[in-house]
Amino acid sequence: MANKLYVLTVATPRAELHRHSYIPFLLDLLQNEEAEFEVVPIVNLDKPSLLSQEDFDEAKEQFQDLGVHLFTNEKDPSFSKAARTVYTECANLVNPEDTNMFMWLEDDWYFDFLYEKHVLTWFNAFFNGKLADKSMFLMTTYKYFCGNPSLFREDLFQEIVATWKVNTKNVDPEFVHFEAAKSVQGAPDWRYTDPNAIVLNWALFIDAGRSWRRRKEIGKRARIKTQETWFSCPNGSTEGEKPHEVK
Repeated sequence: MANKLYVLTVATPRAELHRHSYIPFLLDLLQNEEAEFEVVPIVNLDKPSLLSQEDFDEAKEQFQDLGVHLFTNEKDPSFSKAARTVYTECANLVNPEDTNMFMWLEDDWYFDFLYEKHVLTWFNAFFNGKLADKSMFLMTTYKYFCGNPSLFREDLFQEIVATWKVNTKNVDPEFVHFEAAKSVQGAPDWRYTDPNAIVLNWALFIDAGRSWRRRKEIGKRARIKTQETWFSCPNGSTEGEKPHEVK
Protein backbone atom coordinates (compact mmCIF):
# COMPACT_ATOMS: atom_id res chain seq x y z
CA MET A 1 0.00 0.00 0.00
CA ALA A 2 1.42 3.37 -1.05
CA ASN A 3 0.58 7.06 -0.95
CA LYS A 4 0.20 8.41 -4.48
CA LEU A 5 -0.50 11.89 -5.79
CA TYR A 6 -1.72 11.91 -9.39
CA VAL A 7 -1.13 15.28 -11.08
CA LEU A 8 -3.50 15.69 -14.04
CA THR A 9 -2.46 18.26 -16.63
CA VAL A 10 -3.78 19.43 -19.99
CA ALA A 11 -1.14 21.31 -21.96
CA THR A 12 -0.35 23.08 -25.21
CA PRO A 13 3.18 23.49 -26.62
CA ARG A 14 4.43 26.50 -24.69
CA ALA A 15 7.91 25.42 -23.61
CA GLU A 16 8.98 28.91 -22.56
CA LEU A 17 5.98 29.17 -20.26
CA HIS A 18 6.45 25.66 -18.85
CA ARG A 19 9.97 26.49 -17.71
CA HIS A 20 8.48 28.98 -15.26
CA SER A 21 5.12 27.36 -14.46
CA TYR A 22 4.52 23.61 -14.57
CA ILE A 23 8.12 22.35 -14.49
CA PRO A 24 9.44 24.07 -11.33
CA PHE A 25 6.41 23.02 -9.32
CA LEU A 26 6.47 19.42 -10.53
CA LEU A 27 10.22 19.06 -9.98
CA ASP A 28 9.81 20.39 -6.46
CA LEU A 29 7.23 17.70 -5.73
CA LEU A 30 9.28 14.95 -7.37
CA GLN A 31 12.54 15.84 -5.65
CA ASN A 32 11.32 16.90 -2.21
CA GLU A 33 12.60 14.40 0.35
CA GLU A 34 9.98 15.49 2.88
CA ALA A 35 7.08 14.44 0.65
CA GLU A 36 5.19 11.50 2.16
CA PHE A 37 3.81 10.43 -1.21
CA GLU A 38 4.83 9.32 -4.69
CA VAL A 39 4.03 11.73 -7.53
CA VAL A 40 2.47 10.34 -10.72
CA PRO A 41 2.24 13.10 -13.37
CA ILE A 42 -0.09 12.58 -16.33
CA VAL A 43 -0.09 15.06 -19.23
CA ASN A 44 -2.07 15.44 -22.44
CA LEU A 45 -0.28 17.68 -24.96
CA ASP A 46 -2.36 19.16 -27.80
CA LYS A 47 -1.05 21.07 -30.82
CA PRO A 48 -3.19 24.07 -31.80
CA SER A 49 -2.68 25.14 -35.40
CA LEU A 50 -1.43 28.56 -34.30
CA LEU A 51 1.63 26.92 -32.74
CA SER A 52 4.35 25.32 -34.82
CA GLN A 53 5.60 21.76 -35.07
CA GLU A 54 8.85 23.03 -33.58
CA ASP A 55 6.90 24.36 -30.58
CA PHE A 56 5.19 20.99 -30.21
CA ASP A 57 8.40 18.97 -30.46
CA GLU A 58 10.15 21.16 -27.88
CA ALA A 59 7.31 20.86 -25.36
CA LYS A 60 7.00 17.13 -25.98
CA GLU A 61 10.70 16.69 -25.22
CA GLN A 62 10.28 18.73 -22.04
CA PHE A 63 7.58 16.40 -20.75
CA GLN A 64 9.46 13.27 -21.82
CA ASP A 65 12.53 14.45 -19.92
CA LEU A 66 10.38 14.79 -16.80
CA GLY A 67 9.23 11.18 -17.14
CA VAL A 68 5.52 11.98 -17.13
CA HIS A 69 2.83 9.70 -18.54
CA LEU A 70 2.46 11.63 -21.80
CA PHE A 71 -0.39 11.52 -24.32
CA THR A 72 -0.40 13.69 -27.44
CA ASN A 73 -2.92 14.96 -29.96
CA GLU A 74 -1.55 16.76 -33.02
CA LYS A 75 -4.46 16.31 -35.44
CA ASP A 76 -7.64 17.15 -33.53
CA PRO A 77 -6.81 19.32 -30.51
CA SER A 78 -9.61 19.71 -28.00
CA PHE A 79 -9.62 20.87 -24.39
CA SER A 80 -12.51 18.52 -23.70
CA LYS A 81 -10.78 15.50 -25.21
CA ALA A 82 -7.54 16.36 -23.43
CA ALA A 83 -9.23 16.41 -20.03
CA ARG A 84 -11.11 13.20 -20.78
CA THR A 85 -7.81 11.55 -21.72
CA VAL A 86 -5.94 12.43 -18.53
CA TYR A 87 -8.81 11.30 -16.32
CA THR A 88 -9.38 8.08 -18.26
CA GLU A 89 -5.70 7.17 -18.39
CA CYS A 90 -5.28 8.02 -14.71
CA ALA A 91 -8.16 5.70 -13.82
CA ASN A 92 -6.25 2.88 -15.53
CA LEU A 93 -3.26 3.49 -13.26
CA VAL A 94 -5.01 3.88 -9.92
CA ASN A 95 -4.68 1.04 -7.41
CA PRO A 96 -7.67 1.20 -5.02
CA GLU A 97 -5.55 -0.38 -2.29
CA ASP A 98 -3.31 2.71 -2.26
CA THR A 99 -4.09 6.00 -0.56
CA ASN A 100 -4.72 8.20 -3.58
CA MET A 101 -5.05 11.94 -3.98
CA PHE A 102 -5.50 13.86 -7.22
CA MET A 103 -4.47 17.31 -8.39
CA TRP A 104 -5.90 19.18 -11.37
CA LEU A 105 -3.14 21.46 -12.67
CA GLU A 106 -3.30 23.05 -16.11
CA ASP A 107 0.07 23.90 -17.64
CA ASP A 108 -0.09 27.71 -17.39
CA TRP A 109 -0.25 28.30 -13.63
CA TYR A 110 2.73 29.83 -11.79
CA PHE A 111 3.33 28.54 -8.26
CA ASP A 112 4.35 31.05 -5.58
CA PHE A 113 7.32 29.32 -3.93
CA LEU A 114 6.95 31.61 -0.92
CA TYR A 115 4.39 29.02 0.24
CA GLU A 116 6.41 25.93 -0.69
CA LYS A 117 6.76 24.48 2.84
CA HIS A 118 3.16 25.26 3.73
CA VAL A 119 1.82 23.46 0.65
CA LEU A 120 3.94 20.38 1.29
CA THR A 121 2.70 20.29 4.90
CA TRP A 122 -0.90 20.43 3.68
CA PHE A 123 -0.30 17.76 1.03
CA ASN A 124 1.35 15.43 3.56
CA ALA A 125 -1.54 15.98 5.97
CA PHE A 126 -4.04 14.72 3.39
CA PHE A 127 -2.09 11.46 3.27
CA ASN A 128 -1.15 10.98 6.93
CA GLY A 129 -4.66 11.52 8.26
CA LYS A 130 -4.20 14.93 9.89
CA LEU A 131 -6.69 16.40 7.41
CA ALA A 132 -8.98 13.39 7.25
CA ASP A 133 -12.02 15.65 7.64
CA LYS A 134 -11.11 17.74 4.58
CA SER A 135 -12.46 16.89 1.14
CA MET A 136 -10.26 19.07 -1.05
CA PHE A 137 -7.77 21.94 -1.19
CA LEU A 138 -8.51 24.94 -3.42
CA MET A 139 -5.25 26.73 -4.23
CA THR A 140 -6.33 30.01 -5.81
CA THR A 141 -8.77 32.71 -4.77
CA TYR A 142 -11.60 30.76 -6.42
CA LYS A 143 -13.84 29.39 -3.68
CA TYR A 144 -15.18 26.53 -5.79
CA PHE A 145 -13.80 23.70 -7.93
CA CYS A 146 -13.61 24.60 -11.62
CA GLY A 147 -10.39 24.84 -13.66
CA ASN A 148 -8.21 26.19 -10.88
CA PRO A 149 -5.38 24.13 -9.31
CA SER A 150 -7.06 21.88 -6.76
CA LEU A 151 -6.28 18.79 -4.68
CA PHE A 152 -9.12 16.32 -4.13
CA ARG A 153 -9.92 12.84 -2.90
CA GLU A 154 -10.71 9.61 -4.70
CA ASP A 155 -14.49 9.79 -4.30
CA LEU A 156 -14.61 12.99 -6.34
CA PHE A 157 -12.08 11.62 -8.84
CA GLN A 158 -14.17 8.51 -9.47
CA GLU A 159 -17.29 10.63 -9.91
CA ILE A 160 -15.46 12.82 -12.46
CA VAL A 161 -14.41 9.70 -14.39
CA ALA A 162 -18.00 8.44 -14.31
CA THR A 163 -19.29 11.82 -15.51
CA TRP A 164 -16.91 11.72 -18.48
CA LYS A 165 -18.29 8.30 -19.42
CA VAL A 166 -21.82 9.70 -19.49
CA ASN A 167 -20.87 12.86 -21.42
CA THR A 168 -19.54 11.42 -24.68
CA LYS A 169 -19.58 14.74 -26.60
CA ASN A 170 -17.24 17.71 -26.21
CA VAL A 171 -17.94 19.12 -22.76
CA ASP A 172 -16.16 21.88 -20.88
CA PRO A 173 -14.06 20.14 -18.17
CA GLU A 174 -15.20 22.78 -15.69
CA PHE A 175 -18.78 21.60 -16.26
CA VAL A 176 -17.68 18.00 -15.60
CA HIS A 177 -15.97 19.09 -12.38
CA PHE A 178 -19.16 20.85 -11.30
CA GLU A 179 -21.42 17.92 -12.14
CA ALA A 180 -19.19 15.55 -10.18
CA ALA A 181 -19.01 17.92 -7.21
CA LYS A 182 -22.79 18.21 -7.29
CA SER A 183 -23.07 14.44 -6.86
CA VAL A 184 -20.36 14.03 -4.22
CA GLN A 185 -20.71 17.27 -2.25
CA GLY A 186 -24.34 18.15 -2.93
CA ALA A 187 -23.30 21.32 -4.75
CA PRO A 188 -26.48 23.26 -5.59
CA ASP A 189 -24.89 25.51 -8.21
CA TRP A 190 -21.69 26.27 -10.13
CA ARG A 191 -20.07 28.48 -7.47
CA TYR A 192 -20.64 26.17 -4.53
CA THR A 193 -18.01 26.16 -1.77
CA ASP A 194 -17.73 22.78 -0.07
CA PRO A 195 -17.72 23.45 3.70
CA ASN A 196 -15.19 20.61 4.09
CA ALA A 197 -12.72 22.14 1.63
CA ILE A 198 -9.60 24.10 2.52
CA VAL A 199 -10.26 27.56 1.08
CA LEU A 200 -7.65 30.32 1.22
CA ASN A 201 -7.89 34.09 0.99
CA TRP A 202 -4.72 34.29 -1.09
CA ALA A 203 -3.54 32.51 -4.24
CA LEU A 204 -0.83 29.85 -4.23
CA PHE A 205 -0.99 29.78 -8.04
CA ILE A 206 -1.31 32.64 -10.54
CA ASP A 207 -2.80 32.22 -14.02
CA ALA A 208 -0.07 33.02 -16.57
CA GLY A 209 -1.99 31.92 -19.65
CA ARG A 210 -3.66 35.25 -20.33
CA SER A 211 -0.44 37.22 -20.33
CA TRP A 212 1.22 34.59 -22.54
CA ARG A 213 -1.59 34.86 -25.11
CA ARG A 214 -1.37 38.66 -25.10
CA ARG A 215 2.36 38.51 -25.81
CA LYS A 216 1.76 36.05 -28.65
CA GLU A 217 -1.25 38.05 -29.95
CA ILE A 218 -3.57 35.09 -29.56
CA GLY A 219 -7.22 35.39 -28.62
CA LYS A 220 -9.47 32.75 -27.10
CA ARG A 221 -13.19 32.52 -27.61
CA ALA A 222 -15.43 31.46 -24.74
CA ARG A 223 -15.53 27.69 -24.40
CA ILE A 224 -19.26 27.72 -23.74
CA LYS A 225 -19.76 28.67 -27.41
CA THR A 226 -16.95 26.95 -29.27
CA GLN A 227 -15.34 24.58 -26.73
CA GLU A 228 -11.97 26.27 -27.06
CA THR A 229 -10.91 28.30 -30.06
CA TRP A 230 -7.63 30.15 -30.35
CA PHE A 231 -7.28 32.72 -33.10
CA SER A 232 -4.86 35.39 -34.24
CA CYS A 233 -5.62 38.88 -32.92
CA PRO A 234 -2.66 41.14 -33.74
CA ASN A 235 -4.60 44.29 -32.80
CA GLY A 236 -5.81 42.84 -29.51
CA SER A 237 -9.39 42.47 -30.75
CA THR A 238 -11.42 39.30 -30.23
CA GLU A 239 -14.00 40.12 -32.88
CA GLY A 240 -14.20 39.27 -36.55
CA GLU A 241 -11.40 36.74 -36.69
CA LYS A 242 -11.59 33.37 -38.38
CA PRO A 243 -11.39 30.74 -35.64
CA HIS A 244 -8.86 27.94 -35.82
CA GLU A 245 -9.68 24.32 -35.14
CA VAL A 246 -8.89 24.20 -31.41
CA LYS A 247 -12.29 23.27 -30.09
